Amino acid sequence: MKLSINIMLTHPGFMVFGYSLSGNGIVELTFRNQNMFASIATMSGCYYNMWVIRIKDIPIWVFHGAKDIRIEVKEADDIVEEYKKFGIL
Repeated sequence: MKLSINIMLTHPGFMVFGYSLSGNGIVELTFRNQNMFASIATMSGCYYNMWVIRIKDIPIWVFHGAKDIRIEVKEADDIVEEYKKFGIL
C-alpha cells in the first residue's frame, strides 16, 4: 500500500506543529526553508541552537513537559534562551 499526499505550501500564512521527533523536523524544515511557514510550534523536541540564527524572524512556540523521561526539558530551555539572545522573547 502506498500513500501519497501532495500539499501546496506556498501561502505564507501556514502555521505548523510537531511533536517529539516531528518537532525537530518542523524546526529543521523551517531552518532549511525560511519562507515556508508563518509560524511554528514544537513540543518535546530537541534542537540545535545554530538553527535560531536563520529562523529568528519566524514566531515559534516551544512546549515541553517537565516529566519527559526521553528528552530533557533543558533542550527546550536552551532554544528559548537562544531566541532571547536575539531579543525575540
